[in-house]
Amino acid sequence: MTHKAHDGLIHVAQSRHVQHDGLADRGGKDGSDSYQASSSKADSSKERSAIDEALDLIAPFTQAIAQTKKDALKKKNEKKTAAHDCQYYSFRNFSQASQLGSFLAPFYEGESSLYKDSVSNNYYMILRKAESQEDAFHRACNIAADFGVRISASYATPAYFREHFQTILAENAIEMLCELV
Repeated sequence: MTHKAHDGLIHVAQSRHVQHDGLADRGGKDGSDSYQASSSKADSSKERSAIDEALDLIAPFTQAIAQTKKDALKKKNEKKTAAHDCQYYSFRNFSQASQLGSFLAPFYEGESSLYKDSVSNNYYMILRKAESQEDAFHRACNIAADFGVRISASYATPAYFREHFQTILAENAIEMLCELV
């Protein structure tokens, strides 16, 4: 229950309290109405205490739910960001991929991986952006597009590559390919 709802419940309880006070002022000659009003005051006080206790019990759960929602949104945004920090390229043969390595190695510092699809004999490279290398990453992507074909991908593409393709170079593919040429 939110703080606003809690204040609303207290307001309702206070308005009942005022109504009961009015009954006490209009009490009958024998004082029986006064007794009912004071009894209602005690009930109202108990009701307020019960509401406060219930809210105290619920508060940790509502805070935990809010935190869980916040964490889930953060993870979702991280996945979107991670997908944008990678570019995927397809090459018809190993020669195209290794030539790309020799062009990118002098300036590209991001992570890279190379996979082979045994069915089509195509090679697939993943280029990952280094934290402070945005310009170099964009330059590398432009050059990679001259050697291969940029392919659309999602956050699950690297896992798909690992599962369905042969891993040629899991890390530092650009550096390793440059050494081969």
